[in-house]
Amino acid sequence: MHSYSEKEGHLIRRLLAKLPKRVYAFLLCGLLLFFVIAATSPMSQVYVIAEGDQQTVIHTAGKTTHELLDLADKKLEEKDVVQRTSSAFGHDTLTIYRAYSVRIEADGVEKDVILAYGDVADALALGGVTLSGEDFISVDLKAETQPDMEIVVNRVGYEERVVYEDIPYETEYTTTYLLGLGSSRVVSVGMNGKQKLVYRDKIVDGKVVETELVSTKIVSLPKTQVIANGISHRTPHSLIEPPADFKLDASGVPTNYRYVITNAISTAYSAQAGSYTASGMRAFQGTVAVDPKVIPYGTHLYITSADGKYVYGYAIAADTGTALRDGIIDVDLFFNTYEGSCRWGKKKVNIYVLD
Repeated sequence: MHSYSEKEGHLIRRLLAKLPKRVYAFLLCGLLLFFVIAATSPMSQVYVIAEGDQQTVIHTAGKTTHELLDLADKKLEEKDVVQRTSSAFGHDTLTIYRAYSVRIEADGVEKDVILAYGDVADALALGGVTLSGEDFISVDLKAETQPDMEIVVNRVGYEERVVYEDIPYETEYTTTYLLGLGSSRVVSVGMNGKQKLVYRDKIVDGKVVETELVSTKIVSLPKTQVIANGISHRTPHSLIEPPADFKLDASGVPTNYRYVITNAISTAYSAQAGSYTASGMRAFQGTVAVDPKVIPYGTHLYITSADGKYVYGYAIAADTGTALRDGIIDVDLFFNTYEGSCRWGKKKVNIYVLD
């Protein structure tokens, strides 16, 4: 520090003494005013932070935020945000957050929101997008937003649907002497069952991404189909399908019948298709003519040749004739064709009366 000598001090006093009293008084008042202003308006400093840079601004107390920004030559754009904080050391900090755009894609719509700071949750709220249930997004909800960030919202929903499916029937095979080798017939018609299935689809943005079977309920059970394969070396001529419980033994004899007429005389005949019989039934291959006093109309029969080489098969007593009523023959077998009746001709037969 510079110190004045006695000679220099004497010179200053002489100069001040020569000043007019008015000038001297003016200087003295100015000096007092300076000290008053300095005492009542202390100088302060503020830190202005923008775009990662910090700037220090010296100012007198009482300046507004906008005045301080003007001193720092900082301009605010639309939607920029200024945050002013004070420290315990008596200086303020102005932090400028520049506004930026964030894109949100949700519900098939893209929208841009403008904000200066905040996390993903803030951006969604600003865009009017709410999350519910199991909705999920492409970034963490608490992540800080960044300029040009893209946020994709995936909507998750569930739908239940009912499907009815068939339960396939099974097929069971049996053997029968009622049919010749290589022949078969359906004894019992199979029928598919039905089941009710309830599925729950997980849908993300309108697309099914996962399916879960929720429940299964049997509506109806399937009915097994039974097919009988012929194992007899003799093929029956009758076109009547015997009932399911009708069976033959290995000798070709019914396993259940009331009585049998052995060595009966049989002949064969044919007529125009659809002709009516004496009982009122229409004639077809399987109806036979009898003496109704011996075998009543409607009786179910099973007829084979006495030697076992030929089988007429399951038959119904439905017609009669003079030779039958006179006892000349015991049964007359109907064939759909004249040739068929001729091939049968006249044979001795065993008539099994079933009912």
